[in-house]
Amino acid sequence: CVPLFIRWEDYSPDFIASIEDVTFVQVGAHCGKNTHGCAVAGDPVYDYATSCGWHGVAVEPFEPVFVRLCRHYAAYPRVTPLRTAVADYVGTAHFRTGNKETNHLVRPGEKAPTNVSVGVVRLKDVWPVQTERVDVLVVDIEGAEEAILGPPLPEPAPQLVLYEHYHLSRPAQRRIESSLARQGYVELARFKIPG
Repeated sequence: CVPLFIRWEDYSPDFIASIEDVTFVQVGAHCGKNTHGCAVAGDPVYDYATSCGWHGVAVEPFEPVFVRLCRHYAAYPRVTPLRTAVADYVGTAHFRTGNKETNHLVRPGEKAPTNVSVGVVRLKDVWPVQTERVDVLVVDIEGAEEAILGPPLPEPAPQLVLYEHYHLSRPAQRRIESSLARQGYVELARFKIPG
């Protein structure tokens, strides 16, 4: 098991009531499992979803990886895997494939290097309905995080937001930070990915 770079316990009870029964949305879930093959630095949700009763949606657009995600969460009916991409528009998109990071989407109007396509929805379209709270939002979409975290987040607003900034330009990261600050979020920590 790969050591996790985040311990959600460190944010309970100040930001989430408990690490038990947490509601989450994870965009860019990859194959879910907390192993080097599924998540280089460790998946920040999987161990908690499978041992602490977390419930929510795990979104992964790339079909071969999504099949593995479904298999890994099959015994956990409180987790709903969704095969779609999340961006700031609705439609379809193509993948840039052939590297370690499979979920780089080609923006509308760009030349598509592959025939691998997927449906695209907005964050509000995958947000849990009929829930009083969303405790945790995790976004790891290889440099496209601004499309999700730039606009205001859906309601109910998550208590904690974790996003990967490794693939972001510094200006994009500053725009995300400004957007989140306008919504009342404060930066609690920056994690260095182990390895």
